[in-house]
Amino acid sequence: MRHERRRLDPFSVEHIEAEVEMRLAGLPLKLRIDRIDRVRHPDGDRWLVLDYKTGRNADPRGWSADRLAEPQLPLYASHAAAEVMGVPRVDGICFGHLKDGHPTLSALTDWRQKLIEGELQDLRDDWANKLSDWRQQLIAAARGFLAGEAGIGKVNARSFYADLLLFVDADAQSDEDES
Repeated sequence: MRHERRRLDPFSVEHIEAEVEMRLAGLPLKLRIDRIDRVRHPDGDRWLVLDYKTGRNADPRGWSADRLAEPQLPLYASHAAAEVMGVPRVDGICFGHLKDGHPTLSALTDWRQKLIEGELQDLRDDWANKLSDWRQQLIAAARGFLAGEAGIGKVNARSFYADLLLFVDADAQSDEDES
């Protein structure tokens, strides 16, 4: 918590371990949101959803991929999961990395690039576009799952099956060479 005292905007923790049930394109989901903060901002309160990561490195670049590599927080932000608890909207998401005694925060918000340093910015248009993209990707993924399409994308496969992909890539290259 000492690390969080360095955050530039005053905040209060509003919800911890909040359980939410919802449907996404007909797919029933049970969710547990680690934490929701109310952030005091000159233009009014902002709402930040945090997910703690202790063991593995969660990468916020996974929020920007064509196929979401880290869909949990985008799901909370883009599909009104937090509204069940009286949170009017989500204005930012954040990984709280708790690994090796070096806590860090990796955030994406509509009001600043970084929570610990940096200037206030108006990123609301970027945030709205990001929410729209996430909604579309998550709905497509849920529909695909319900239709039986549960394949692992190459983006995710690379991290889990990196050694085996050497054979897959070599086989694909061999097929291309033969044609």
